[in-house]
Amino acid sequence: MSRNPEDRLIERLMYIAGPSYDLPPSEHEHKKFTNKCRLFVGNLTDDTTMENFQEMFQVFGEIAEPYINVEKAFGFVKLDYRENAQKARDSLNGTMRNGRMLKVRYSSIGCSLKVKRLSPWVSNELLELSFGVFGELERATVVVDERGKSTGTGIVEFAKKPAAQFCLTKCQENSFFLTEGLCPVEVEVLKEGDESEGLCEGVLPKKNHEYMRERSRGPRLAEPGSFEMEYGNRWKQLYELEKQRREQLEAEIKIEMDKLRDQMEFARREHETEMLREQLRQREQEQERNKTNWDQRQTEREEERRRMEDEMRARQEGLMSGMRQSEEDLKRRQQENQLFMKEQGMGGGGGGGGWGGEQQGGAAGGGEAAAGLEAQLGGYGAQDGGYGGYGGQEGGFNPHAGPPPGRGGGRGGGLLGRGGGQGGDMSGGYGGFGGGRGGRGGFRGGRGRPLDDNGGMEYPNKRPRAF
Repeated sequence: MSRNPEDRLIERLMYIAGPSYDLPPSEHEHKKFTNKCRLFVGNLTDDTTMENFQEMFQVFGEIAEPYINVEKAFGFVKLDYRENAQKARDSLNGTMRNGRMLKVRYSSIGCSLKVKRLSPWVSNELLELSFGVFGELERATVVVDERGKSTGTGIVEFAKKPAAQFCLTKCQENSFFLTEGLCPVEVEVLKEGDESEGLCEGVLPKKNHEYMRERSRGPRLAEPGSFEMEYGNRWKQLYELEKQRREQLEAEIKIEMDKLRDQMEFARREHETEMLREQLRQREQEQERNKTNWDQRQTEREEERRRMEDEMRARQEGLMSGMRQSEEDLKRRQQENQLFMKEQGMGGGGGGGGWGGEQQGGAAGGGEAAAGLEAQLGGYGAQDGGYGGYGGQEGGFNPHAGPPPGRGGGRGGGLLGRGGGQGGDMSGGYGGFGGGRGGRGGFRGGRGRPLDDNGGMEYPNKRPRAF
């Protein structure tokens, strides 16, 4: 997609906007078909064709852009080099062709611009770089004086007239700066003349009455005291006044320029100072925002730390409570186990005397040691002897089971008196540990408890024993 000239100009200016130190030297190529090689041909005859016109100049070199206007009897042509164009102009100018004298001279098409108010630090290279943003250039030169110093004026030649017009318009509508200074350049159309040829006598309008009047007298010196001397001196005084006025005007302009430069530097410093102040204010605001954000983050971190501490404290309290509960449960189970073991031990003592029936010195099943040593424990006096203080035909070694239903406990004899276990109820049970009274020792059968479904004893509030 094609872009308009404004977009291309902005892009090129952005590309060269940086420092312009040590620019490379311009390559002065010997370009062909430049505007300096363009010739104007006038006073052509009516029978001149394009073929005749081209043949007229092809003998001097290559040609380009030939153009003729038969009605107005003129044409234009470009030769390859300036030297060939010079040869063609010298050879054809003033020659007769079909009864007409040809007029051949260099032609300007308005592609050259004069640039004024240049800084003394602007070189040919910088001038070419600066004005190259408007279009293709053929030449860019800074005019110097006899000492080689810049005169503040330059000449820029564009390859095409539209580019020159675009440059002229932009520089007049806007301010175009080439260096750091704020003095814009001044651009105007360069009015070129045929300096090599000058003004020939043959081109003057000799039929004009002013020509006749001015040429009526030749060169001379004014005689002292004459009319010519008087008005000659007046004109010289006017010349002097013009010179003085110009010098005075230039001095005033110089003073105003120096004043403007001082004001510009002061304003520049003020502007830079204000920019620094603005940057400082922005940094302070940014620092304040950063401090606020930092304080907010610190507050959030502190709240997060407190929340984590609360959660940790609650977790620790839960763990401690669980441990205390576990300890209490363990103690309760230990107490229950102790009670269970105690009950088991007391129940097993009732049948301690029935191991051997007629053995002597047997253990009393938890009875006193003295009674066991002194007594001869008898077996059960019932029909069937057994362990645990119950009799019956089917006695067995099961400390947890009571006598069969309907069976009573046996009676055993002691050393000092009669004692015996007495069966309590239908089911029988563990024999309780009984003490002797009045010198009697022995075992007394306790009341039995009913059996559970598995044949064992039921104990209220009993938990399973942990081994």
